[in-house]
Amino acid sequence: MLLWVRWDGDRLRAAAVTQITIVPRGKVCTVLACGGDRVGSWKDAIAPIEAYAKEQGCVATRIHGRRAWAKVFDDYDLEWVALEKRLN
Repeated sequence: MLLWVRWDGDRLRAAAVTQITIVPRGKVCTVLACGGDRVGSWKDAIAPIEAYAKEQGCVATRIHGRRAWAKVFDDYDLEWVALEKRLN
């Protein structure tokens, strides 16, 4: 697992925990927990995690959390109770 932080130079604005797992179709990087305030764009905040997942050979990133995240991450598909974005 990795801990990701979003720092604005003065204060911690957000933190997330990710884990890479292997599923039948390949590696998946899952955001297990995430939170913060005054983050700005959550899509911008998640971009480094998506880039890391691609570097690690992941076929997708997943976000576990509330269904409301589907409105923020509209480029992810709602699968089961997790949001997932396939990485090309």
